Amino acid sequence: MTGNNTAEIKNKIQSVLKRAAAVTIIMLIIDVIVLQVLNSQIQSITKLKKSVVQLQVESESITQTKAFLTSQKQNIEAFSKVVPDQSDFIQFVQTMEEIAQDFAISHELNFVSSTPVREKDYLYIPLTMRFNIHSSQVIPFLRRFERIPYLVQVTNFEIKNYNSLENVSVNIKAKIYVQNPFTL
Repeated sequence: MTGNNTAEIKNKIQSVLKRAAAVTIIMLIIDVIVLQVLNSQIQSITKLKKSVVQLQVESESITQTKAFLTSQKQNIEAFSKVVPDQSDFIQFVQTMEEIAQDFAISHELNFVSSTPVREKDYLYIPLTMRFNIHSSQVIPFLRRFERIPYLVQVTNFEIKNYNSLENVSVNIKAKIYVQNPFTL
């Protein structure tokens, strides 16, 4: 058991060490491959997380935009009610005629232009109105005029004696805002 056995044992130990070294190298290669795959997966997960966060932000933005548009839709509908289109404009004229019949001795309603005038993003039709009214009816007339359901901007207002101290002439220059497009 001395010389041969020692050589055999040495050979067996070397063989085991070679196999262990080979297994260790294979394990290291597998570890490197696994680390690369894990690194790639981590990068993919990180990108996915960023995408999810971005989608959440976009979703929240879309929700806020929808809410804003819904609230603006209500504003637009409300604005549309006070800004007549062609068909509603007749109702405006009828309203002014009703006010005149209720308060005025005589009246004139003149449109300065038959086509709307553009002011920034808005259209309006300039008009002048003259109402000859008993002086006791001026305040009720103005209250009723103030409550008309249309967007009217008074640009000039004056009250003058008409033909006596009891009767006055109420002269109003105004702009009636109309929807775009608008044709008379």
